[in-house]
Amino acid sequence: LLTDHGGVRAIFWLGLVLAVAGGALAARWVLETPRGPRQRIDVPGGVLLVIGVALPLIGVSRANVIGWSNVQTIGLIVVGAVTLVGWAALELRMPTPLLDVRLLANPMARMTNLAAVCIGWAMFGLFILTPELANGRLGLDATSAGLLLAPGALAMLVAGPVATAVGRRVGDRVPLCVGSLVAGVGLVCLAVAHAHVAVVVAFTV
Repeated sequence: LLTDHGGVRAIFWLGLVLAVAGGALAARWVLETPRGPRQRIDVPGGVLLVIGVALPLIGVSRANVIGWSNVQTIGLIVVGAVTLVGWAALELRMPTPLLDVRLLANPMARMTNLAAVCIGWAMFGLFILTPELANGRLGLDATSAGLLLAPGALAMLVAGPVATAVGRRVGDRVPLCVGSLVAGVGLVCLAVAHAHVAVVVAFTV
């Protein structure tokens, strides 16, 4: 809606307004936490983490335009991955790391974070590629393309509390595995069949 009536820049202006409003509300209403011993901020770790995450995301988001086999796309993803490896090595040597990667030695924490990364990448691809599909293949405008994702977002609002309730009864592994399987099947079906709006909506839900 913003893109169709206000241009792409309107999205970023709205984001700026919301960010400023959120900061003002946080400064006014969020309580100050008790201060502990002063610790050094892990600036190098933060910089490497931002670079390592941003580069692959940029590569994936531009892949439909310049091609998945393009040197720039592959280079961004590879450099980002190498940067993340360097970031992990740096965090192991920092006295106050931004993220203690030693926690990944715990099998439960390692598999939980791995599942979160995989699901996050899948969701990122869905949110990026579905509007591209709607604009390029289905000929929809930006507003209609955004509305294609609305049913899926509403389904997540319902599925979240249901998964929580199921997890309390039978453990978290069951909803995680079932949800991942359902999402994976939907994404595979969407990759194969995406010629009609109803099909795209059904598989994104």
